Amino acid sequence: MGPESTKIYVYAADVRPLKEESLYNQTYSLASFQCRQRIRKYPAEQQRLSLGGELLLRKCLKDMGYTDIHLQYTYGRYGKPYLENYPGLYYNISHSGDYVIVSVSDTETGCDIEKIRDTDLSAARHYFCKEEYEDILRDPEKQKEVFFRYWTLKESFTKILGQGLLLPMNAFRIDLTGPDVQVIQEINTDTYYFHEPEIAPGYHCAVCTTQEGASIDLRMINLPEIVKG
Repeated sequence: MGPESTKIYVYAADVRPLKEESLYNQTYSLASFQCRQRIRKYPAEQQRLSLGGELLLRKCLKDMGYTDIHLQYTYGRYGKPYLENYPGLYYNISHSGDYVIVSVSDTETGCDIEKIRDTDLSAARHYFCKEEYEDILRDPEKQKEVFFRYWTLKESFTKILGQGLLLPMNAFRIDLTGPDVQVIQEINTDTYYFHEPEIAPGYHCAVCTTQEGASIDLRMINLPEIVKG
């Protein structure tokens, strides 16, 4: 059983409960071999986020009707991960601050979450398009919020393409002037659509898809309930 053709599953969770040692150990025991190997040299905070992300992925697959879940990853040309045992199913994971999200769909998907925080806006001048930078500066009281809105939208687009940091942020432009978010790009001929689900106060999130009219099935997940359930 797979996802509905016009639905993108977005699962989100606060990973702070994983600071509790016994819960962390239980979560670690549920992780795939590849995940455990990957996070061995990560700092503690990064380990919790990575474990939380895979736990969300397992929960999402279970809720979609998959049984006997065995996660094994393969990687695209530029390092984007795919689920080797679930052909035709695509996912993406992002984390920032205390939150992690996963998006799952039957077409390519990219997601990004960022904690809104103080930042050096000169990065936008150097790496964003001129129109984006000017929009960020337009309202001094909202510069951080607008910056991270652009950032998550741009990140979700690079992640759906699977190119990550290899694609310069100024190689395409996010247009917020219309009723719907648009990306102006000449990288390919595909059309992309964006969603901005609200995850938590002080955070911004974006999900990118090629599915026109796709709906977001957003679920806030309690990690301890999954581990102990």
